[in-house]
Amino acid sequence: MPPPLPRPGLKAIPDAGWETHELTTEAKMPELVTWLRNNRDPGLWHAVAEGLNYDLDSSFEVLKWMLWQKDCPNAVAVAIFAQIGWPEVHGMADPPDWNNHVLELLEIISARDAFARFPVDTLSDPRGFDRNALTQACARAAYDAHGAGIKPRIAVPLRTLRAQPVGPLPQTDYVIDEDGVLQWVPAQAS
Repeated sequence: MPPPLPRPGLKAIPDAGWETHELTTEAKMPELVTWLRNNRDPGLWHAVAEGLNYDLDSSFEVLKWMLWQKDCPNAVAVAIFAQIGWPEVHGMADPPDWNNHVLELLEIISARDAFARFPVDTLSDPRGFDRNALTQACARAAYDAHGAGIKPRIAVPLRTLRAQPVGPLPQTDYVIDEDGVLQWVPAQAS
């Protein structure tokens, strides 16, 4: 069976191709927070934000931990927000109970937006990510809700969304799935 295709942002595999590399497990899901404490590469964190299954409790714990780290890059917080911050949520007084984890992550991002900014100097957004469209859609939903007399439960994190992050593009040698973190490494000679 061929290896899974890399996600955008995965560093290039050398020209020799897939035959010369294999995926090795770096960290299983239960130990991911402990592993990330020692692996603070912003590109890796971005891959984690985009690669985890947001429906799993174990993913929630990892994302929550990342968002509360003072060095969590703005681009990572916005990647998490983009996965869960549907504009409609910002127009609801009582968002549906489909996933309280999602609401808690949005509340963390909003709280950090108000009191402790996410650093903007460690990582840029990936190419093609339209931060402005996301910001406008969320702000429009909140504006419409206010016009209808509804006070949205979740504040749109405008400072976070409007920030212009600088730094390298997110790249990593890791592949993230719901089991944990895998890394492309040169294959061992048989």
